[in-house]
Amino acid sequence: MHAAVRDGWYPRSQNHEEQTREVLRRFALQPAISPRTRCLFCNGSLEPVDKNAVIDELEPLTKIYYAEFPPLPRLSKNLLGRRPFQ
Repeated sequence: MHAAVRDGWYPRSQNHEEQTREVLRRFALQPAISPRTRCLFCNGSLEPVDKNAVIDELEPLTKIYYAEFPPLPRLSKNLLGRRPFQ
């Protein structure tokens, strides 16, 4: 069973954040990372959303306190102003 693994690597740190940094450094993954380009709910590409285009779909306090929105996929417009994983 152990002979099946020819090459392997084990993160040294017990801290999950440091393990992430170790993996990124070890496998040179930094150039492949592009944060905030995919929706966490549907994995769709993010597109800018104008507040006026979705004003009817916003939660009441979201309408008051936010003027700019991060890019959102078309499928997730109904998630505006709601906390993920409620």
